Amino acid sequence: MKLSVSPIKQSKMGYFRIKLLLIIISSFCIASCAQKSAESEGPLIDFEVYSTLQDTVIFNEVMAEFRLAGDTSGNCASRIIAVAEFFAGTEYVASTLELEGEERLVVNLRELDCTTFVEYVLAMACCQSSGRLDIDDFYRNLALIRYRHGKPEGYLSRLHYFTEWLKVREKQGSLILISDSIGNEAFNSEVHFMSTNPGFYRQLEANPEYIFPLQRIEGRIAGYSMKYLTKDIIKDKESHINKGDIIAFVTTIEGLDVSHTGFAVHHNGRVHLLHASTRSNKVELTPVPLHEYLAGLPRVSGILIGRVVNCE
Repeated sequence: MKLSVSPIKQSKMGYFRIKLLLIIISSFCIASCAQKSAESEGPLIDFEVYSTLQDTVIFNEVMAEFRLAGDTSGNCASRIIAVAEFFAGTEYVASTLELEGEERLVVNLRELDCTTFVEYVLAMACCQSSGRLDIDDFYRNLALIRYRHGKPEGYLSRLHYFTEWLKVREKQGSLILISDSIGNEAFNSEVHFMSTNPGFYRQLEANPEYIFPLQRIEGRIAGYSMKYLTKDIIKDKESHINKGDIIAFVTTIEGLDVSHTGFAVHHNGRVHLLHASTRSNKVELTPVPLHEYLAGLPRVSGILIGRVVNCE
């Protein structure tokens, strides 16, 4: 089974050369508008961004497609999936955020892991929902999603544990945890994997003084009260899972909360996962329904489900 290619993805693959000039022109127009906005209203961002021209072109291509489609009526879930499908086939690369030097907002739309895929898609969907389609708005949205207080303020300001990532979204009012209402098991939120395995993380190994404040963060996460769906009930609960819902794999690895994430997609009447896959090393739809896919993962015990309710 292959992921059916959406019109936005078909355009990317089949008409890129035809629309390249339009995208370049759009990029200049967007940059000009952003400059005028900055002059009149002040800068949207006050932090350092690490990105490339190619990333800007990819972003503007997504926004240009949205402008051409002229669709302002689609709901948040539809926008999430439309943007997510755009990245089908994009290469999976781990640790793209782990650059040398101080913590910066890293944007790499050419190479994705499961978490950055979800973050970039949500940030772009927010741009489309709000109608603010320039690159600085994307940076701002992304920082609000990736960091505890909305901007990079050091390595530990990033939301490293996905349960905290979900709970921060919930506190902001942009997401609800569906798994809390339909889950059948209490979730063990005690985490310590990062602080007890600093050698796996370049920044922790180089900065042992980070360990104590990290342990305090882990202690706060341990206080969360959450539920999750065990693997054996997922098939029976598919009617409660909407397209665009964020699916997080609950892991049995000691001290870790979540091992993978992606978006729910309805395909042939069943729930599949659209994700940056470590098995195929690219963004793709699972070849089998989600519950069958999870059956082959012995270190996954179930799922958390987050539903985006506010894209702006």
